[in-house]
Amino acid sequence: MTPQQVIDALKVAEEIPNLEAERQRIEDDIDVDGPKIFELKRRKVSSANDLRSILKEVESGREYRNNRLKSIQ
Repeated sequence: MTPQQVIDALKVAEEIPNLEAERQRIEDDIDVDGPKIFELKRRKVSSANDLRSILKEVESGREYRNNRLKSIQ
């Protein structure tokens, strides 16, 4: 190895503890945020289903109104 390669390798080796701490922080964040993300996805699906149901009711109301108007005319 050249002297510069040795210096570069030592610089990388010095960063290992920092990288390990960063990896642990990321894993901890995933442990904490994972369930939150799952709950948010569940709520999103539920909200989308609710919205579809409301839109069907609105469309049904419009059809009823249009049919009533036709029968009145």
